[in-house]
Amino acid sequence: MVCRQIVQDQTDKEHEIKELRQELLLANQRIVALDRLASIGQLVAGVAHEINNPLTFMRMNLELIKRYHDLLESKEHTVTADLFLDLGRALKASLSGVDRISNLVAGLKCFSRQQPVERKEVNLTEVISSAWMLISSDRAAASEITFACQEISEGRVYGSYQQLEQVFVNFLQNAMRAIKKADESNGQIQISVRQEEGKQGWVIAEIHDNGCGIDSKVLPHIFEPFYSKDPQGLGLGLSIVHGIVKEHGGHIAFVSDLGQGTTIILRLPKYKAEAK
Repeated sequence: MVCRQIVQDQTDKEHEIKELRQELLLANQRIVALDRLASIGQLVAGVAHEINNPLTFMRMNLELIKRYHDLLESKEHTVTADLFLDLGRALKASLSGVDRISNLVAGLKCFSRQQPVERKEVNLTEVISSAWMLISSDRAAASEITFACQEISEGRVYGSYQQLEQVFVNFLQNAMRAIKKADESNGQIQISVRQEEGKQGWVIAEIHDNGCGIDSKVLPHIFEPFYSKDPQGLGLGLSIVHGIVKEHGGHIAFVSDLGQGTTIILRLPKYKAEAK
């Protein structure tokens, strides 16, 4: 009888352990499903945030083109050299916005298929110039800001042109907002690109603005998803940027004080022929 009882107890315990394992498996599956839903929600919000930027610039430029068209159609305005240049600039910025959205969609396709983003030799100074052209199409916001980019030494990196442009668009937008918040009439954004002295493996871009600066209490949280002090912000911009830079094998550092402006130090791996 004792042996039978022991065998029965062992059978019951095995059955109980099996049920517990099944419950744990189901609980884990539910957690994974919830995590996937959260990731999808964050992805959708991030995509909407990133597509909205070029759409805003495109709308502003198309509205400008329409105003000029209406003036010319009513014969109240003649085609001048300045008008011609403005139209060309607006069209170029609009096409750049279309290309940016197309690249974002292409990037999503790669993501959905779990394909790696194409990387190649990229001139960082060209990326910065392209990002500024896109941002400065908002003439009202850029009118009182002096922008300068200096390439001290060759700044060629190995990466995705579109993703790196996205990084600098975010940095420049944040700098412009900080300058506006500081009510700075002589706004300045200065960027320098160089190879790190004594080391040939890094290209460094330093982005400095004379805006309102960042509170030291906020700095540790700036890369956290959905963390934003801007009521209209989603708090995804820097989180996405951080992910891009990390995927490129790079690093970001912020140096900032309230009222003293902000300096962003971005390190990216230097392009090497064997990296192809």
